[in-house]
Amino acid sequence: IGSTVDYQLRFEKLGSGKVREDRLFNTEQRLNAYAKRTVVRSVEYVAIDRGQATKELNTLTYYKGGLVGKSFSTRRRWSDIDSKVFFCDECSRQLFAIKCNQAVQSKTCPPPIVTDQESITEFEDLGGGLVRAHFRLLGFLNPNSALFFDARQEAVTISDYTLEMKRLEV
Repeated sequence: IGSTVDYQLRFEKLGSGKVREDRLFNTEQRLNAYAKRTVVRSVEYVAIDRGQATKELNTLTYYKGGLVGKSFSTRRRWSDIDSKVFFCDECSRQLFAIKCNQAVQSKTCPPPIVTDQESITEFEDLGGGLVRAHFRLLGFLNPNSALFFDARQEAVTISDYTLEMKRLEV
């Protein structure tokens, strides 16, 4: 609370004119910055469909120490850019597991941890290459939790962040 974390983000403009984030670079930057040390070994895209259409929405993150995180984008919505304000949200599911040789370690290998989240962001163009973003992260219980039905599909955690971003000359 009240602390500043500095890191870089990259976005790229597609041939269609749309802009998307560089999830590989941004995932590694965010995780290492908030941990205040290098915790990510590598990040790669992974498709969860046969046609590879979802490849750039889903990532595998390999952490130092053997933990692997798989992130699935389950829903994305956004507003049209209206004047200087833009809204977007994304629902995702993350699975975190230790890499184990199941044939050898099946009794000692812990089950994966599953999290469901929704991120809601409002971007505001302040001019002069500056953007302020208000970011809300909602955490939900998943069906593996004994309290899943008691939560009635409502968020059980809410975190709010304000991001100040500036364009870097490259």
